[in-house]
Amino acid sequence: MQRIHRIIDTIQHELWPLPILGIAIGLLLGLGLPALDAALPEARGLVSSGVFGGSPEAARAILTTITGSVVTVTTLTFSMTIVLLQLASTQYTPRLLRTFTGDTVVHVTLAVFLGTFAYSLAVLRTVRSSTADHDAFVPAISVSFAFVLAIAVVVLLVVFLTHITRNIRLETILADVAAEGRSALARAYRNSRPGLPPIPDHPAEPIPSSGTGFVGHVETEALAGLAAERGWVISFEITPGDFVTTNQTLARVRNTASPHHLTADDVGLLVSRVNAAVIVGRERTTVQDPRFPIQQIVDIYNRALSPGVNDSTTALHCLNYLGSLLGAIAGSDVRHALECDDGGTVRVFMPRPTFTELASLILHDAVAFGRDQVAIVDKSFAMLREASLCDTSRRYTAEIEALVDDLAAMVPLGDFSPRDAEQLRFSIDAARRAAVSAAGHPHLIADFRS
Repeated sequence: MQRIHRIIDTIQHELWPLPILGIAIGLLLGLGLPALDAALPEARGLVSSGVFGGSPEAARAILTTITGSVVTVTTLTFSMTIVLLQLASTQYTPRLLRTFTGDTVVHVTLAVFLGTFAYSLAVLRTVRSSTADHDAFVPAISVSFAFVLAIAVVVLLVVFLTHITRNIRLETILADVAAEGRSALARAYRNSRPGLPPIPDHPAEPIPSSGTGFVGHVETEALAGLAAERGWVISFEITPGDFVTTNQTLARVRNTASPHHLTADDVGLLVSRVNAAVIVGRERTTVQDPRFPIQQIVDIYNRALSPGVNDSTTALHCLNYLGSLLGAIAGSDVRHALECDDGGTVRVFMPRPTFTELASLILHDAVAFGRDQVAIVDKSFAMLREASLCDTSRRYTAEIEALVDDLAAMVPLGDFSPRDAEQLRFSIDAARRAAVSAAGHPHLIADFRS
């Protein structure tokens, strides 16, 4: 299942898989439909009388026009996509590029455009004029289908233009990233367990990394089978989203049945298998990293409050969506991930970001960069109050109370007017009261996750 998620993520966030598939389908149709035309002369004649009945020269002209036009439209689409990526990178954050390259509409549009181009070229080669050796051949069915594809290209161009103008809006970007964040949270904490597992205090063998880059994915399920077979416990010291370097310790392995060190052969096997399970890449992904979508929104927030921009409205929009993620986190069991064998013995331990780490990532910059603005500070403590209401199981009462105290210490109440300072004191006290209160609103969890 973990590997399937990784493959799906790769297909979704690379620009080439669907366009390549479109070209392949276009070529297959361009070879198959003319053969069907040749095999069904009666159907070809029916199409010729009702849809396309032109000469070979007319068929060539139509196919040539379609081919040239589609190339032009495809070039325009690529250009607009590149401009969109550049705009998102400079205006919001470079870490949003992955979100835009994963846009399904862009992938489908490019696939249809390039598939139509490949199809038209393939059909064009089958059109024959009458010669001394051959009769004229006009694949009427194939040419008619090319006409249908040309109409589809025009419709998709309009859809693409509408879609791209909507997607460049800040509200759409934040909604998409927040939705991806909720999905990342569900994947990251799917097999979490409360507390730390009991691990024997036996000698641990460090397993070094063989690569450098961001940890995008760790296939713990595959390692759990090996650990159960050999009687090992694999305790990772990294988590998806971390940056690792060559020879950095990825994990430590203990033999649960023996206090002795692992043999050299066992260590060699573990180095190979653990490095194969830890997928390292050039960029972060959201497959198992719940911090990355949060960091994307925080980056937009920080840029909005930078001295050169100073856009508090954009910052508040970011806090709205960060608040929705904080509510989802508070309503979840945010614990470390474990893989157990059939007997319930822990075989793989994977540390995950704790509630405090995720909440601090969301709120620290909000208060640090916006502490001189009443609306920003007030919203930050309102987010903690809402998170307390979502924490219906009261798992994070102490953590939320500590966060309220830490963030309150960062707010210079003396720099505000008496009225604003009083409002902020009320917000801070309300967040603190909500943290220690036993009352919660279960319906808020569904609201945040919707």
